[in-house]
Amino acid sequence: MMMNGNTKRLNCALMMLMSAMHVLNTTVTFMEHKRNLLKKLIKNNMNAHLKAIKKKHEALGDIARADLETYLNNQVAIGEHPDLGVEIEKKVETIAHHNEVVETINDLIAGH
Repeated sequence: MMMNGNTKRLNCALMMLMSAMHVLNTTVTFMEHKRNLLKKLIKNNMNAHLKAIKKKHEALGDIARADLETYLNNQVAIGEHPDLGVEIEKKVETIAHHNEVVETINDLIAGH
């Protein structure tokens, strides 16, 4: 079958268009992949910070629990703190605060 000049030009234009569409599709796919990698990197970095903060508050809660145990079980501690009830209440509040921070971080990590 013989092609006239217009058919050849249309064929050539169609091939160029198909090639451009392939390049565009490849570029879009690459950009989506790049965006997904960036999201993952940001998420991992945020999770790393959240996990570090969680460890900090777990440790501070453990220290407050140890102090509370000392107040409750060590007679020497009672002598050092004449207003022991206030000190015990402060430790309980401190423990509650750190537990709340840890629970909030757990929720945030689970939500990602």
